Amino acid sequence: MPTCCNSACACAWAARVAEVARDHVAPANGECVNAELTVWAAGIHGPAVLRQLDGLELSADGRLLVTPSLQTTLDPRVFALGDCAHCVPRTGTRPIPPRAQAAQQQARFLVHALRRRLKGRALPSFAFHDGGVLLAIGRLGAANGRGIKLQGLIARWTYRAVQRRHLLALYGWTRTLLVTLAGRLGGRTRPRLKLH
Repeated sequence: MPTCCNSACACAWAARVAEVARDHVAPANGECVNAELTVWAAGIHGPAVLRQLDGLELSADGRLLVTPSLQTTLDPRVFALGDCAHCVPRTGTRPIPPRAQAAQQQARFLVHALRRRLKGRALPSFAFHDGGVLLAIGRLGAANGRGIKLQGLIARWTYRAVQRRHLLALYGWTRTLLVTLAGRLGGRTRPRLKLH
């Protein structure tokens, strides 16, 4: 078992985990992080209903295997996007991450791609543009996964702006405004630490 350090190590944020114990987390690199609270996020798996579909190929994590045009590998008439799609844009590259920003980009792509298909034209390949990952850590802290570190009030405003942008894409202006107002009114009852 690795020797634990007295304070949290920054290296643990991006290292493969070898051990999780009652009072520490040990990444595979031999370091150790003492922890009073450990939150495990195991990743995205495809919905169980996908395993019940016949004639479609699944990835190891239960998502539909799709080509760069987001068509399933065994039936080009079936398209998939978001958390249920496992897309490797080019041979030898990593799969597109199953995150909200990827799903939004794939939805916009499919609007145009399906119009092209209905006209009998060739389909383009989807290109994912990674905007990074913004994490909320308590009420006054946040960190961006692209190496930019934000703290305090600016971090909070940035996180809220990104969150509102996602709500706008999902719900439109009216519902986003209502959700924002409801959040303001009920803000005093929310927990101080957001775990999602």
